[in-house]
Amino acid sequence: MLNTIFIEGCSYSDIKKALNQWIDLYADDFETIQKFELFNTGDVNHIIKADDKLPNNQFNYLVNYLKYPENIDYKINIKAYTKVSSPTPFPKERKGEEIMIFIPESDNEYDNVYWVGKDNNVWKTDFGGKTTHAKIQKKYEDPMQLNFQYLGTPEILVCKPEKKEKFQDKIESKTSIEKRFKTISIFLAIIALFGLLVFQTNTDLFFYSSFAFGFGSWLWFSVDYKMMRVNKFYNLSFLISAIVFVYGYYIQKKELAYSLIEEISIFTSLPLWLVIVQKPLRLFFKKIFGREPVIEKPAPSFGDFIYTILLLAIPLLLVMLVPFLNNRPKTMFGVPVKYEY
Repeated sequence: MLNTIFIEGCSYSDIKKALNQWIDLYADDFETIQKFELFNTGDVNHIIKADDKLPNNQFNYLVNYLKYPENIDYKINIKAYTKVSSPTPFPKERKGEEIMIFIPESDNEYDNVYWVGKDNNVWKTDFGGKTTHAKIQKKYEDPMQLNFQYLGTPEILVCKPEKKEKFQDKIESKTSIEKRFKTISIFLAIIALFGLLVFQTNTDLFFYSSFAFGFGSWLWFSVDYKMMRVNKFYNLSFLISAIVFVYGYYIQKKELAYSLIEEISIFTSLPLWLVIVQKPLRLFFKKIFGREPVIEKPAPSFGDFIYTILLLAIPLLLVMLVPFLNNRPKTMFGVPVKYEY
């Protein structure tokens, strides 16, 4: 039962997709070919027999990714069996022991696995190799003595380490995106709060904080293209951009008396327009090229270059045009605007 994973609660196509994504994500990290056997044991029950040579840390990543795959919406129960062997993220004194790995529904950190030995003590090991005692109860369950011959013929997925083409960027784990999202959103919230505290007492600090809040959000949503692919984070980005927009609208209604108030509305409108434009533009790109667009420097292809230009230019044009269609601004970047009729 070495390196065997039991999954309950999803379709065969979904677990196969998740496994393929993980293989693509880690292909370049392997030095030898890895083989994965996927057994369909029921409508929502499946078994994955990973290669016996798969190291403990990679096996942990696989179990975690199957629990939290990117762009796949399911809720599964997962348990896996392996033997502690060198090199390992598990405590060295456990070497040679068979353990059961699982991820409970109460997990809210997303970058670890839980495991229990035959002594029924439960531990948590994060991806940094730190192991702590887990305050949950779980008994070690002896794996079924499966005879894989009676499970039918498995579908075999092979991971061949090879260099990817330059436009085939790696899928990023949802865990790392989640951490980055929390860090940046908290930082932006602090900037916004600071701006609201000083906007009546220090106009310079207020302007710079408002600029950082709006422009920083726009820059984040522009360059973090891997985050914007995931529906959950796209929706959260839309929410943040709406908050940024309301922030700018609130400031305008306060009618602060200095010349750059209209420019603040431009900075705080940019994130919302970008998020609105990004999704249909991205889907159009996928329809034409059959893959996700990549924002890199240098651009992987001419198509990616055009996509990047449009993604940046269209929101800017919309931000500049809307004021002329509704309550034309009196100034533009500090310069009075005159209209001739």
